[in-house]
Amino acid sequence: MTYAYTDGSTFHGNPAPISWAIIFVRDGEILEELTGAFNQGNNNRAELMAVICALEYERFTDFMIVSDSQLTVHICNGKWVPQKNLDLWTRFDQALADRERRGLFTDFVHIRGHRTPTMKDWSPEHSPFNTRADVLAKEAGERAHGHLVLPTET
Repeated sequence: MTYAYTDGSTFHGNPAPISWAIIFVRDGEILEELTGAFNQGNNNRAELMAVICALEYERFTDFMIVSDSQLTVHICNGKWVPQKNLDLWTRFDQALADRERRGLFTDFVHIRGHRTPTMKDWSPEHSPFNTRADVLAKEAGERAHGHLVLPTET
């Protein structure tokens, strides 16, 4: 099974510039790490962007998305209904539908965030990759900060 560990971050505030990271893992080994950033949003948008980017990026492999965002995972699994960020939830629905049309399996799992277990303790629910995704998301925000065009106050 391939896992996509996702995390999102805001840079110095909420709302603020947002960033996200995805780590694709199989058999306990990192296959690929991806990051991104955007000029404005909140933490929930950052977490959801990570999930959407994973869905849009990996178009040929079954995988499980692992996130420490309870809100995101519960909405992804249909337990809760989105109330905000409907533009992103529409994009999520399109990306997931595209994967389903291809016959690909996608599952969503919530884990408690930012733990630092060792590799001998590795399991999808108990993983150092969540902490790594958090670090990568924050680093992406710091790198992008100098390049982002921030909205001006009126």
